Amino acid sequence: MYSQIREGVIEVTKELTPAEIKELCDMPELRIVQYNHPLGANTYTYLNDLLFAKRSDVTLRIYGFYDEVYDLECLEHMPAVTKLSIECAGEIAHLQSIATLQQLKEFSLQCEQIDSFDLLSQIPAHLQSLELGSTSSKKPDLEVLARFEQLTYLSIDGHHKHIEVIGQLRTLEQLVLQSISVSDLDFLADLKSLWSLHLHFGGTRQLEALARLQHIKYLRLSQIKGLDDIHFISAMQGLQYLYLEALPHITTLPALDELHSLRKIELIGMKGLKDIQSLEYAPALIEFIHREAWEMAPEAYEPLMRNPSVKRAYAHLKNAKKMNTFQHLLHHYHKKNTLEERDHHHEHWWFEFPYEN
Repeated sequence: MYSQIREGVIEVTKELTPAEIKELCDMPELRIVQYNHPLGANTYTYLNDLLFAKRSDVTLRIYGFYDEVYDLECLEHMPAVTKLSIECAGEIAHLQSIATLQQLKEFSLQCEQIDSFDLLSQIPAHLQSLELGSTSSKKPDLEVLARFEQLTYLSIDGHHKHIEVIGQLRTLEQLVLQSISVSDLDFLADLKSLWSLHLHFGGTRQLEALARLQHIKYLRLSQIKGLDDIHFISAMQGLQYLYLEALPHITTLPALDELHSLRKIELIGMKGLKDIQSLEYAPALIEFIHREAWEMAPEAYEPLMRNPSVKRAYAHLKNAKKMNTFQHLLHHYHKKNTLEERDHHHEHWWFEFPYEN
């Protein structure tokens, strides 16, 4: 028996019959099959043979088990799984069973109780996507990542032991570093395929190495403690989409006049921001969004409005009066409201951004 949580996500509530699994296999929108309690061996076998063997695009998600030990020996019944997500707060038994998944391409591990990443030495080296969640232990070592020579996506939360090994992952395209504080990011210098970088939390403030990453198209800096200088962005000439969130020590946006590929800027919060005049000179800027702009006056956006390349903008200001003034500025400068364009299904990049090669 199963239920649909939302489009594309199926929760297995009780044992599944072959007929039910065939129904799932025929759902083109199916993305995730998940469960949070042990199932019978027959259900695991049916899932393997009737779903995962035919649908390599579907992720198996195992989650929960807060107050009990979960036995991963069930994975030995599902060798056809190519995408696996494990999110367990409690203890795990037979973690080594993951090694039986020799077709594994994408793996997400969110388990607070583990104290080693040794299991990563047993899974296929052809892994393409890897997410490592935070753990209560500081022992996990990232050195094992060097064996994944085909990795294109990597997300790490809180682990920094031998983090410089990331610099050996030459196929890496997207990188997320969360709650990590290191002296600098020089180890990223040789990652020529890297085009997306997200730094979230942590206290890494020496980011000058990013100025040398001319191939970065998307840069997201979120809630980085103490970060007070982002002028290196002015040299990131490949940048297409800039996202800045909750950086209270940033008072001025950097010069943008040399960024001829930068087409979207999104800000969230940024309560210390005072000077955004450089927006007037961003030569390719098309879309601008500023959410939670509680400290901003609508008049501060006039430089943005004077930029002839800007087509649409939106700022969520503190009150209705300020919002109305901002709307008048849009009309005066013949710009469209990004939020209204989204709501009316007109052209917008609110959810997805069209990166260019």
